[in-house]
Amino acid sequence: MPAFVSATTVDHDERQQDAPTLLERGEKLYSPAALAKVIRVPGQREGTHLNGSTLFRHITKGVRAANGELIRLEADRVGSRWLSSREAFARFTAKLTAAALPTDSPPSPPTPTPRQRSRAAAAASREADAIFGAAGE
Repeated sequence: MPAFVSATTVDHDERQQDAPTLLERGEKLYSPAALAKVIRVPGQREGTHLNGSTLFRHITKGVRAANGELIRLEADRVGSRWLSSREAFARFTAKLTAAALPTDSPPSPPTPTPRQRSRAAAAASREADAIFGAAGE
């Protein structure tokens, strides 16, 4: 192993070797541009669809989910090209959706408004004065 390879890179490489590739899974592989045409996901603007460059960015840089997790579109590097599949895109969108949904924890109580906090502070001050006596007495 070259001396310049960091431990993080080695860990990443070892994880990748354990995971089966898309080709080994028997999934049909497409370039990002071809995959964009095959999946036909609507774009942000009416009448457009997801662009291949967007899928390339999802492969190389990933998407930061609402919970802070970095999620990347699975792809295989074949020569100088990245290839992905419909199934990989489905897993990618499922991960993004799951990360965006709220957890099963109970909802937090609503944050009080400044007026509510002011009134609560005044009431607590009056109650403290009643119990301990007014300050300066």
